[in-house]
Amino acid sequence: MAAQGTGRRYREGLAQFYGALLGWQVDERGPGYALLRPAQGPGGAVVDAEEARVTIGVTVDDLAATVELVTALGGQVLLPPIDDGW
Repeated sequence: MAAQGTGRRYREGLAQFYGALLGWQVDERGPGYALLRPAQGPGGAVVDAEEARVTIGVTVDDLAATVELVTALGGQVLLPPIDDGW
């Protein structure tokens, strides 16, 4: 799954572009955020951001254990775990 950050004026156009190009359903989730849902496989999102960027997200069976493993391996948790609808 990937989230592409864009400036606000481009988000809606990109969501519609990917929806039309790949046949993905565009699911507006609130101000500045739209999920892109394919018929099969991983989806993505387009969000408002100050600068363009791509963020890769993954799903895991046990979030708490995975966060603990991240820190045990020397990684850093930058944001608290959340359920963002993916």
